[in-house]
Amino acid sequence: MITALLAAVLSAAPHVVGDASNGGRVIVLVHQRAQLDAVTRGGGVEVIARFQSMDGFVAKVTGAAWKRLAHDERVRSIEVDRVLRPHNGEAGTLTGARQVEQTLGFIGRGVRIAVLDTGVDRTHPDLDGGIIAEKCFVQPNGCPPAGTNVGDLAPDIALGHGTHIAGTLTGNGPLAPRGIAAGSELVMVRVFDAVAYGNEADWALALDWVLTQRATYGFRLVNLSMGTDDAYTGACDSAWPAMGDAVARLRDAGVAAFSSTGNSAIDGGITAPACLAATISVGAVYDADLAREPDTGTYSSGCVDQNATAGSVICFSNSTPTLDLLAPGSRIRSTANGGGVTEKRGTSQAAAHATAVAALLLEADPLLTVDDLEQILEQTGVATVDPKTNITTPRIDAAAAVARVLQTQCARRASGAGCKLSASTNGTCSGTTCTPATMDAGTDAGTTTDAGTVPTDAGTMTADAGPKTIAEIEDSWPAAPGCSSAPALLIALTALLTRRRR
Repeated sequence: MITALLAAVLSAAPHVVGDASNGGRVIVLVHQRAQLDAVTRGGGVEVIARFQSMDGFVAKVTGAAWKRLAHDERVRSIEVDRVLRPHNGEAGTLTGARQVEQTLGFIGRGVRIAVLDTGVDRTHPDLDGGIIAEKCFVQPNGCPPAGTNVGDLAPDIALGHGTHIAGTLTGNGPLAPRGIAAGSELVMVRVFDAVAYGNEADWALALDWVLTQRATYGFRLVNLSMGTDDAYTGACDSAWPAMGDAVARLRDAGVAAFSSTGNSAIDGGITAPACLAATISVGAVYDADLAREPDTGTYSSGCVDQNATAGSVICFSNSTPTLDLLAPGSRIRSTANGGGVTEKRGTSQAAAHATAVAALLLEADPLLTVDDLEQILEQTGVATVDPKTNITTPRIDAAAAVARVLQTQCARRASGAGCKLSASTNGTCSGTTCTPATMDAGTDAGTTTDAGTVPTDAGTMTADAGPKTIAEIEDSWPAAPGCSSAPALLIALTALLTRRRR
């Protein structure tokens, strides 16, 4: 039965997106990696690059080769490479991130983020120490210094978009406002040319590289402040199979991808990659009371907000019922090319804020999964209605999210393993309290008389000879990072939340 099913899958017609019957650049995924060489034979296929993790390649093809590949049963999908753009357009107080930093000290330490964008001005003083590496994927021949398709430098010579996003994430001041996750470290991956145009093939190759380098750099997050012209009501993986496959693989590997929804004032769709099923999509709200926005005229999308208030949805922010989160996207002051400061608006900036808050959560608990991150941010967010759609979406609240992480941290560990234990005969966790199981040997009225290692549901512990109460044993139980200090952190966090409610 399994053999028959596999044969049926491998004999299915390829999923085709677009039309290159007159030739052009394409992205091809195959069913099995061993088929790659055979698929590229037959003439008319010039391979530009092969994916490292995904089973596929980017190539220039003739019209005849396109038609052949579009009917080759070994091909899973073939799509025309499309031109794409970044979503260009002091929010720490609105999100609660500043209070989290001041009260608890969380600034994203130990969290590494891959940022796919226009590159970065690494010489900006606010970014000193925040950028640990660079990479470039720009075809054709768009990567410095030698004009290659792939390179190890990512200077931001386009719009300064990537530099602005970098500062929003990890800027350390003093020129621009401090980044939301100033302790995080970035790898800047340039995927746009000198005039801020990019190709899907480069985006897919970059995501594939991030997946391949995940262990090397310790990536936990990817920021995708960019998007397509086309918008989609639901999941769009079938329209963008290579990017969809890459983001899904990243999520399976424990790397969360946050993406901007687009700035076209679309009330029934969001752009790719935000619309991919494995991506966490982010729309934009105002970070302060600003009255009329913009001051004069309209946004490029043609819309205007007559009464822009802190936390209200910006009229240009694309929306759909599948939208995951909202975050500040106007007016955001951050780092600019040449060492200066500039103000930008857009869902790009909103995505960066969401990514940065996720870094705070990962510092609070490095064992959080992608599902944990998404659920906590959504469940603790402030319900916000978009007036143009009446769709309600959670707006990120960093303080509430961090509180949820700390309150449930021990419960996420199996049977409370590694957490500070409390006297009990039950091996479960509830809230911030982790309790050990009844000891399997020598248990009598809460004491053990057996020397040596005693197994419990929470692991093992060593008891000295003679009576030892559970309370005495718990005092010497090793605590996991974060768990032992949870009570003190929660006291501080309670004060933080109380202050925010006043």
